[in-house]
Amino acid sequence: MEARMANADVTSSAARAHEMIDSTVERVQPAMNRMVGKAHETIDRIAPAAASMQAAMHQATDQSVRLAEAAANSIRAKPWMAIASAAAVGYILGRLTR
Repeated sequence: MEARMANADVTSSAARAHEMIDSTVERVQPAMNRMVGKAHETIDRIAPAAASMQAAMHQATDQSVRLAEAAANSIRAKPWMAIASAAAVGYILGRLTR
């Protein structure tokens, strides 16, 4: 008899727990839907800016590679001029930092 009553209490408690969960979900669901909607709107607004920034980064990278190649070609074409220029810049910077 006591076993049946204990089983009934467990069943009743489980049913109440299910009801509480369902009630909580019903109250939270609209707020979650709003938050998800706002998150999607934010991503939609940010995506074009991110794509633009990525394109600018690629352009800057390409330009720096071209400048580095141009500097390397110039140094290969006139190595003594590059050494003299580097020495002059070093001398001037040394004098300025005293």
